[in-house]
Amino acid sequence: MIRTLSTLASLRPFSAAARRASSLLSRAGGATPEFEPLFEKLEDRTLLAADITATLNVPLQTGLASAGGALAGSIVLANTGNAAATGFTYRVILSTDTILGNEDDVELTGTNGLQATLAAGASLSVNLNTFVVPTDVRPGAYFLFTTLDTANVVEEGEAGEANNIVHTVTPLIVRNAPASGSANLTGAVTFVARTVNPDQTITVPTTIRNLNSTAAGTFHVTWVLSLDAVIGNEDDIAIDEEVFTSLAGGATMTISRTIQLPVGIALGSYRVGVWVDDRGDVAESNENDNRAVSAANALRVALPDLSATFTYSGASVSPGGFFTGTLTVRNNTQALATPFNVYICLSVDGVAGNGDDILLVTVDVTDLLNDSVGLAGGGVRTFSNLR
Repeated sequence: MIRTLSTLASLRPFSAAARRASSLLSRAGGATPEFEPLFEKLEDRTLLAADITATLNVPLQTGLASAGGALAGSIVLANTGNAAATGFTYRVILSTDTILGNEDDVELTGTNGLQATLAAGASLSVNLNTFVVPTDVRPGAYFLFTTLDTANVVEEGEAGEANNIVHTVTPLIVRNAPASGSANLTGAVTFVARTVNPDQTITVPTTIRNLNSTAAGTFHVTWVLSLDAVIGNEDDIAIDEEVFTSLAGGATMTISRTIQLPVGIALGSYRVGVWVDDRGDVAESNENDNRAVSAANALRVALPDLSATFTYSGASVSPGGFFTGTLTVRNNTQALATPFNVYICLSVDGVAGNGDDILLVTVDVTDLLNDSVGLAGGGVRTFSNLR
């Protein structure tokens, strides 16, 4: 919507002051006008314009396609302007990048010449299963685009033209068309909930099966951490991968995968997941059972939180004398604490770590059964009879 101020010019006879000015102008040799212009401000005017846009709704768990097959999901066309959009065309296109118009674009079959009309404020849902991926498309990851008003027949104003091209945020996977008797790969993870430090490793028990009798050729597997139950969207963090050369029909492969957490991983809770054949190398009879994810909050990445208390007997002691104390150290989170030291000092001002401290004893906190562990998550350690 564009608002503008308008003025209207009209003419009226000259006033007395204007006639005197006109007389002076006449004596100077200039022309003498008989009327003077009058400008009157009109009310604000509203210019009407359409504004068409689209929203792509592609469920990631089912938004896979085979060459020669259709996509799942829908496109919602909407006119958010205040004028009708009549007879505009739109197209649905796959692209390996987020740039529309270069040589990697692939138009879905059935989208050529599509037209729609939307009244002001109206919307229209178009099912994606009416469009087919061409049979000669190479398997891989593609962004799904829709481009509106390709013939530029709708007047949308300056701002309205900017939102006529939209694409999915996450690439979709296009796979080879499944043949008769295709393989069917599935994945599963069995992850026991635990808390770890950011620099630790985790073990992910993984089961990969081929449910059909036809052998699967080479395929790629990716292990991920996810903030939600969807594997394949933008919150996933890939933590490991491997290429497997084959899996016989009806066979099962069990893997106990030890994975180093990535550097800089954010503290918080994650699901642990696996995506089998995530690159679409194997044409399968069922493409929708290749991803699996653990329960919510199965993995918590955290740091330890150590605290200590020291109690001692006796109100005073002479220089060179002894007093007996008990040190209790706690780890207040479930994250492992590596070996550490506790320093017991005398202090004049009650501030530990400054120049007036007098070191009395150093306590090494290390697990008696594992010298790489200081204090387990939630652990408590007591040192008695310190002197």
